[in-house]
Amino acid sequence: MDPVCFLMRNGYYMAATIKDVAKLAGVSTATVSYVVNGTRFVSEDTCQKVKRAMAKLEYYPSAVARSLRLQRTRTVGLIIPSLSNPSYTGAAHGVEEIMQQNGYSLIIGESGDNPQRERNLIQTFNSLLVDGLIMAPCDHRHSELKDVLRGTYPTVFLDRRLQGFQGDSVTLDNFTSIRDATRHLLGMGRKRIALILGPEWYSTTRDRIEGYRKAHEEAGLTPDPTLTRYGNFELDAGLALSEELFRASKPDAVIAASSGMTLGAFLKAKEMGLSIPGRIAIIGCDDLAWANATKPPLTMIFQPTSAMGKKSAELLLKRIENATDEFETIFLPTKMILRGST
Repeated sequence: MDPVCFLMRNGYYMAATIKDVAKLAGVSTATVSYVVNGTRFVSEDTCQKVKRAMAKLEYYPSAVARSLRLQRTRTVGLIIPSLSNPSYTGAAHGVEEIMQQNGYSLIIGESGDNPQRERNLIQTFNSLLVDGLIMAPCDHRHSELKDVLRGTYPTVFLDRRLQGFQGDSVTLDNFTSIRDATRHLLGMGRKRIALILGPEWYSTTRDRIEGYRKAHEEAGLTPDPTLTRYGNFELDAGLALSEELFRASKPDAVIAASSGMTLGAFLKAKEMGLSIPGRIAIIGCDDLAWANATKPPLTMIFQPTSAMGKKSAELLLKRIENATDEFETIFLPTKMILRGST
């Protein structure tokens, strides 16, 4: 242990304090505080003495104490449903990039799409005095989240909007993406287009259903309600729900709302001997690298998840600096990548 970095007190080595820095520099503790926080003018000569003493003692000001004085921690929270979901990891990378550029630290929590876990994470972030929060809410009940959010810091909703809650949100244009995908399939002569979606109370699911219905309405058709299934975005859900659909509802096309469920539909069609795209066409969401490696390659809807994260971060920082601006709801466009599955 280096006795320069740690001072002996009462038989123990202790980290250097502001008093130790002041003593070594030959100044008052108030002067050290002024140098650390930049709250008052200190001559250049004195500043250098203090900085040399801090360097020699390896003194690091307490971030917690400083944040309490300044009422700002320069830390924000991010709550996403799953760290393994490529859509949300992409968004998290986007948020982190913007926060680093602006000198903020990011704390990430995984809700697992569990409302109680989500509330626990919010309460943890409250105790850490975050300056703001970005979250993809899994609890659609405004009243449940209102109690824990409390309005003490800005909140931006990522991907999913919360009904009845006044706040900023950044999401994808899911209505247009599924409307266009449905139009494409109808234009190919497909009449029984199945939807494999997330939980029905999510805003993303509602938007997708509206786009699906709108495309049918434009074509003078009424979609069969037995062709819609709700799951949890994972591979297992894609496998199970696809099997239900293929056996009971006999679709000639499938649109799946996540990469996991898309892969599940593809694998189940292969397992059941359904030719793609001859017997069944498939369109999925979130264009990952493996989608171009299947046989046939999968038509996918590219979702700019990193851009969604960046825009959410920019909006949150803007809100932190100016809380009086009007709330914004931003929809980012997607793009359908046509391949051999349609």
